Amino acid sequence: ASTSKRKLKESVDCEVIPKKISAKEKEAMVPPVLKTESVEVSPPDYYKCNICPKKFISAAPLSTHLERHYSPLYDTWDCPFLACSFSASQTNLTKHMRSKHTKEQLFPCNHCPAKFHTMEAKKAHKKKLIPTDIWAQCQKPRCLRFYQMIKGSCSR
Repeated sequence: ASTSKRKLKESVDCEVIPKKISAKEKEAMVPPVLKTESVEVSPPDYYKCNICPKKFISAAPLSTHLERHYSPLYDTWDCPFLACSFSASQTNLTKHMRSKHTKEQLFPCNHCPAKFHTMEAKKAHKKKLIPTDIWAQCQKPRCLRFYQMIKGSCSR
């Protein structure tokens, strides 16, 4: 019995096989044209080191860069922004620069559209938003312990 199976080396011309394509399928094949904003995006602001000519796009790398200019004996560093007399450790200097100069808001709230300069500000906001002092009593037999609702349930 001979079979009429096509051999692997044979090719099939796809144009010969008729196939109707629905309008939805045709639309899906055409790549959508992306909207372009009519407002031109301004180039990012660069923040200059006050000791050398280097520039940085955000507060953290600028603060890290300042480490090269200060001796390890220094505990505090001066704010690199002109007319600012703030002086602090690297971590606090970064927080200061974000909140007062660069206005970077890197810490978004998971519950609302608010964004914050520091993790501490985000945590304070979350405490106001979700009260942690609401207590409930466990309903398990022989337990009846109290637990904070924010934790979900009794630990037993």
